[in-house]
Amino acid sequence: MNIETVSSRPVVEGICTRLGLPLWACRSVGVTLCMVALGCLVGCGGGGYSSPPPPPTNPTPSLAMGSLNPSSAVAGGAAFTLTVTGTNFVSTSTVQWNGNARTTTSTSSTSLQAAITAADIAAAGTAMVSVATPAPGGGTSSALTFAINKPIPVVAISPASATVAAGGQQQFTANVRNSLNLAVTWEVNGISGGNATVGMISNAGLYIAPTAQASVTISAVSQADAHQSASATLSVLAPHPIGVRPTAAIAEFFNRNTGNVFVPRGNNYIRLANLTDDRGNLVLAHSTFVVGLYDANRAETALASMQSSGYNIVTIIMEGCCQGTIGDGTSGGDPFELGSARPLDFGHWAAHKLESMTHHRLRHGEAVAIGLAIDTTYAELAGVSDAATSAAARELLGRLGLPRWDDALELRVGGRRVVLDGLGEFREHLGGELTITLARRIGEGVEVHAIDESLMDDAIARLRPRA
Repeated sequence: MNIETVSSRPVVEGICTRLGLPLWACRSVGVTLCMVALGCLVGCGGGGYSSPPPPPTNPTPSLAMGSLNPSSAVAGGAAFTLTVTGTNFVSTSTVQWNGNARTTTSTSSTSLQAAITAADIAAAGTAMVSVATPAPGGGTSSALTFAINKPIPVVAISPASATVAAGGQQQFTANVRNSLNLAVTWEVNGISGGNATVGMISNAGLYIAPTAQASVTISAVSQADAHQSASATLSVLAPHPIGVRPTAAIAEFFNRNTGNVFVPRGNNYIRLANLTDDRGNLVLAHSTFVVGLYDANRAETALASMQSSGYNIVTIIMEGCCQGTIGDGTSGGDPFELGSARPLDFGHWAAHKLESMTHHRLRHGEAVAIGLAIDTTYAELAGVSDAATSAAARELLGRLGLPRWDDALELRVGGRRVVLDGLGEFREHLGGELTITLARRIGEGVEVHAIDESLMDDAIARLRPRA
């Protein structure tokens, strides 16, 4: 074989040149050199010197639905740690938040933890969460949606309940938490701002009652989230039949029911009697409601006579100047301050308890009126007084427009009315043994030192309005 005809001639000549041999020598032994060179080349590839193995290929990470914990947050919240679960995670895998890596801690091949900053959830919306693994291999998983919700406002209203006179006013205030927008919209019975029928309410929460009796609901609705609100109940009392209206001159009284002019016709109800002053002298003085001299039947007869005569305003005189009467300031002189229980505390054991139970929604006078109704009814059931006395007391409370019932009386713990706790609290208030004043008849009281709770429960039940 002629070396010159071999296609590998340039290679052989190149080898000779590197070895410093003349070309003629290479041509004569070209075949031999070629074989030797080829043998060397083969030996270099298999004589014990191997290339390093290629690095392992990373798997492609994978996420499944429900892989995010938590899966949502409230906009404006604090930084938190997001746990991502899936498969094929490696130590160099990172959690991606909207395509940007977050500081990631690898806990296993199926779990990663990422630090999510407050800035990441500053605004409501969504974020796309995925896991990326670097080459070789690797890749990015499919993304899951992380919800960033608007904060839910919490609305509170004060007072929670109120009672106003017809045409009166009541100020309400609203407090909004968990929202940057603290504004509310005021509604009356679901009507923004109210109307003439249910009453009007200003943007500042000032309610102006209608001129007719009504029961309404006052609501403060969050302007940040109309689904969030707080409500209060309000009772508008029936208007007094007599009102005042302007005239061309100044003003006049009028009857709201008829529209006719009302002309006041008054009378001072004064009964004179011989009383004893603080020096023992007999004096003629006013004694309409002097203790020991008050004559209930005579007073009722006199008042009825005045009403039939056309009087519509009556002034009652309460005597308080003489010894042994209500206003006597001498030691031991006032019978209203004598005894274990004072007559002025009549009905107060229940009244004090009702005031605290209703958080003073019931005013003191209203609570005492209910207490009087309870005790007069109990006195009847216990045989202390008769049915006529009990009925007369309740009727008088009604004519005065005072309550004889409140739903707080129905509050029970373990089947027992909570208001009955007032008996023990009243005993502690007075000190010593329990002493309750009951009415034997109008103008005459009696003290008792034990109360039958079962009978008292029955007395309270009888006061409940019938449907």
